[in-house]
Amino acid sequence: DIGDMPYRIAKPVLESCRAEQLVVLEEASPHLLESTEELWRKLALADFATVRREEAAGVYERKPPRSWRKHYLV
Repeated sequence: DIGDMPYRIAKPVLESCRAEQLVVLEEASPHLLESTEELWRKLALADFATVRREEAAGVYERKPPRSWRKHYLV
């Protein structure tokens, strides 16, 4: 739990989180949800070969997911 720490301050810690950890932190500190999309995108690219292939093919440039968090967790 990072309480109400602003995202800009918490970002270095959040960038080192695994998806499971990020979910727990977001649930404990819901204000983070509005700022973590870039982190979810990086996690998706790191963890899923399909996402990397689609990114390389330009799929997400044409039609990005509404939410990288939901895209990752589904």
